[in-house]
Amino acid sequence: MSTSALNRPRPIQSINPHLPRQRCPDDCAPARVYPHLAPRMLRTTAALALEERVTRDPYALSSWLSYISHVSKQPSSQGALFCVYERAVAALPGSYKVWRAYAHAFREYASTFHPMHPARQAALDVSNRAARALRLSPVLWREYIEHLLDEARWTAVRKAANDALRVLPILQHETIWHLLMEHMVDAKGVPPRVSVLLLRRYAKLRPGKGRERLFRHLLKAKCWDQAVSHLCAALADPDWIPEGKKTREQLWMELARVAARHPKEVTCVDVPELFRGAITTAKTDVGELWVVFGEYFIRKGLFEDARNVYEDAITRVDVVRDFAVVFDAYAKFEESLVSAAMEDVEAIKDELKEAGEEEDRSKELKEANEMVELLIARLEYLTNRRPMLLSDVRLRQNPHNVHEWHKRARMFKQAKDAPNVVDTYSKAVQTVNPWRATNGRPHTLWLAFARYYEDASELESARQVLEKAVSDPEGFKGPEDLAAVWCEYAEMELRCKTPEAARSILIRATTQPDRKRREEAKNRRGESNSNAAAVAGTGVGNARIKHVYDTSSPAWNFYKSMRLWHFLIDLTQSISTTDEVLKMHHSMFDMRIASPQTVLSGASYLERQSLFEQAFRLYDKGTSVLSWPDALQVWVVYLTRFVKRFGSRKLERARDLFEEAIRSAPSTRRGGYELPHPQLGLLYIMYAEMEEEHSLARHALKVLSRAVKAVQEEDRADLYRLYIVKTATLFGSTKTRNIYEEAMSSLTRSEDVLEFAIRYAGMETRVGEIDRARGIYDHTCQVADPRRRGIYEIFWTSWNDFELSHGSEDTFRDMLRKKREVQLNHKGVIMDDDVLLNGEAIPRGKQREAETRASTLQTSPHTAEPTAPVSNTEEIQLDLDLDEDDETGRPETTEVKDEKSGEQDNSKKDEKLNIVQKELPEALKMLVGTAHPDAKRKRDEDEVETKEMNADDGKPLGALERIKRSRTNKV
Repeated sequence: MSTSALNRPRPIQSINPHLPRQRCPDDCAPARVYPHLAPRMLRTTAALALEERVTRDPYALSSWLSYISHVSKQPSSQGALFCVYERAVAALPGSYKVWRAYAHAFREYASTFHPMHPARQAALDVSNRAARALRLSPVLWREYIEHLLDEARWTAVRKAANDALRVLPILQHETIWHLLMEHMVDAKGVPPRVSVLLLRRYAKLRPGKGRERLFRHLLKAKCWDQAVSHLCAALADPDWIPEGKKTREQLWMELARVAARHPKEVTCVDVPELFRGAITTAKTDVGELWVVFGEYFIRKGLFEDARNVYEDAITRVDVVRDFAVVFDAYAKFEESLVSAAMEDVEAIKDELKEAGEEEDRSKELKEANEMVELLIARLEYLTNRRPMLLSDVRLRQNPHNVHEWHKRARMFKQAKDAPNVVDTYSKAVQTVNPWRATNGRPHTLWLAFARYYEDASELESARQVLEKAVSDPEGFKGPEDLAAVWCEYAEMELRCKTPEAARSILIRATTQPDRKRREEAKNRRGESNSNAAAVAGTGVGNARIKHVYDTSSPAWNFYKSMRLWHFLIDLTQSISTTDEVLKMHHSMFDMRIASPQTVLSGASYLERQSLFEQAFRLYDKGTSVLSWPDALQVWVVYLTRFVKRFGSRKLERARDLFEEAIRSAPSTRRGGYELPHPQLGLLYIMYAEMEEEHSLARHALKVLSRAVKAVQEEDRADLYRLYIVKTATLFGSTKTRNIYEEAMSSLTRSEDVLEFAIRYAGMETRVGEIDRARGIYDHTCQVADPRRRGIYEIFWTSWNDFELSHGSEDTFRDMLRKKREVQLNHKGVIMDDDVLLNGEAIPRGKQREAETRASTLQTSPHTAEPTAPVSNTEEIQLDLDLDEDDETGRPETTEVKDEKSGEQDNSKKDEKLNIVQKELPEALKMLVGTAHPDAKRKRDEDEVETKEMNADDGKPLGALERIKRSRTNKV
């Protein structure tokens, strides 16, 4: 039955019980499938009613669906059901529901029969008719193709898919292709040609995935030539992007392996050109591509071509990993050739033993042995070349690797290959770019090159190398590199015992080049190409920046290298006159490159030559040219040497030098304020020591008086301590009162104020001025917060011990009252370690330093507090590194001063304590009694209490103990 006959609609006649019953058409599917059945209409009441309904309105879909549902529920009604389906599709040829239900029902029924039964083909015909009746339905086409796949009708599947792809829109093709790719391409029993045709067509729709899948299928089908040709065409397309898991590089590698493993089958492409193109375009796995390329010739039996490929590979790869892969494959190839040749030799020997000696065979054996020796020699040569080949790879990877060039030259030196050593150094100095050099400094290549010629006693060649190096400063990155070459040049001449030649080389090196001289002349005339002036004038809008920049190397400034100048000065001092040395120093001053080291070394050289005035003039020149703080180093040595040289003979000149040094000290700017130089105090101290040693003592004290006002705030306290020590040593402790008062009024840090107050009070206590000491404590206590530690705690402890030793109950009460008042006044102050009482923040390092100094003061024997209570007739003497005075304020005797003179040199900062108990003079006792009217009464009471309550040890009681005992007596 033709397809047109199946699709032709048939007339529907009304069913009436009085009319003859209609039969199913003889050409319909049920009639062909069931020829033994006579499908007739059902005669039930419901069936007749439904028949009447569809007859009257054959175009109502619901009537047909009800009719079909009723018939399908009747037993053994397949023939009648399929007749109803046929009539329904004839009446409604465009009904999707009817056609799909008809195809499903027929397919389900046909599945119960044998695969060769006519029902199977009839089911396929129904599915075909359904898909073609509704040709724009992808579901019916998909089900039809699935039905064909289940029946293994491969050719029919391809034709059905072709028809479906023709009639369906392009957006619905993916459904069909997914079905074909999943169930047909890799299915068992599908002809390879069918799969290839499908994949070729699919590759046009999805190039990214289809081309790679077609290549896989061709490999599976062992169509090597077609697979290589197809993937070559795909990889040659720059727009093709594979959608699989592998990248283009990996596909190139797979293509190369296929071509190499099947050299005889692949004839559609030029395989060597294919490999070279792949190697050129590949970014990774280049070494494996070379190995596969060599394997291609090995499989074809072209061993010389394979060897040429490996040789080309090890001279072209630029990655160490690729080199390792290629070299290992090359070595294995040579080993395999050696093994094969040795097997041939053994086979020939066995044949000679069996057949006897023959002249032709012996000649063949000799040639085989020679071949074995040749192959072994090649293998050894390859093994010995490995370090050099690896060096080539690293230099190809980075030609600016300085260390690798040195390593390569050392390998040739060990092999005693002089031509290659020279060639290596020549290539190195020409190849290495100083701005891109890595793993070393490029100027060392020049030095090593010249040293090689020098070690070989070819001095002229070494000089030529160094001359060529210093003639082009553009080949160096910085001036120090070129200066190192100049120094090596001079040192080589010294090693050759030609010091004059070395000095002439250094003079050339320190002479300003003509190019720099011309540039400076242009700068002075305003003809420079520099943009500095233009940039400075851009703010007023009257200048234009030219994009012309100086691209010359900084190495042109090599003539200012301190290394060259120091070398030249040292050499000149050894072989030339003093005038030449001074000329060199003045040249450095003119070029503004002098340093404290050069000035000091030059002056020391002149002093060794007993040219002191010239040395002092050099010092003067250095201090005028150098800037601070470099000039301070020269000033310190200059002043020390001058004072040591002349002593008290040229005091006015020495004073002028000190004054000039002090005036030259620049001020510093901090927080918007101009402050003295932080190292100015050192010059004042040296000045005072000079005046003390070679002049009058009052001059030294005048210098210190100036110093405490001229230095910065943080250095002022130390100078005040030194000032006090000097004054007490020279004129006695009583002369330090004005200094103490000045220090306490000028210092701003409360810690320093309290420290000097404690020292001041201790001094007054030692000389018997109890009221003055108490007044100092009373005056200073306003800045001593009792809640703070460190010097604050020491202050109150010192005052407490003072009152216990020298006070009364009233004075002790006054001290306690003052302490409470101060604590209340500081109640709102933030008690932070970084905040002072005056609201200024100080660093934690300074705070810790103050606390350390306070703790030292507390534990030091210089503090004024006693170790045990003493009576009012005794005092505690505080020694602030001073020579002790007697009670009248006069200096000590010469003997006492001599005993303590050795301690004064090392006691400028550290404090020493000498606790001395002395009886007060009668005059002071009278003063104490006058200051305290009730002192006599209290002393009498103390003597009574001492005899009665402290008779055991006989020690006098303090004020606190007396207060406690008086209260006990009252009770």
